[in-house]
Amino acid sequence: TFRENIIGNHYEFVFNSNLNIISIIAESESKSKSISKSDTLLRINNKITNVNIYVSPLKNQKNETIGSVIALEDLSSINKILPDIFLFFLIKNIMLAIFLYFS
Repeated sequence: TFRENIIGNHYEFVFNSNLNIISIIAESESKSKSISKSDTLLRINNKITNVNIYVSPLKNQKNETIGSVIALEDLSSINKILPDIFLFFLIKNIMLAIFLYFS
């Protein structure tokens, strides 16, 4: 299953076709600090989507880094909604300007 392919596998295996994602995770590992990047391209099964990525070092009780916590936020639905929201506000502002002009 998809979950079995991710849990316990190295991130280079999981994100093998996403060099930008791999470089963000590697940067977090090398600097041992949390990193977030907005609107990053992610390729899955020949489809490309935009994601926000958050990477933090996972440390044990001795404060040794033992892995990474990686969170991805899918922006595909947000990107579909934003043009509609922008259009709504644009129309609202035009209507307000017309109202003010003729008042």
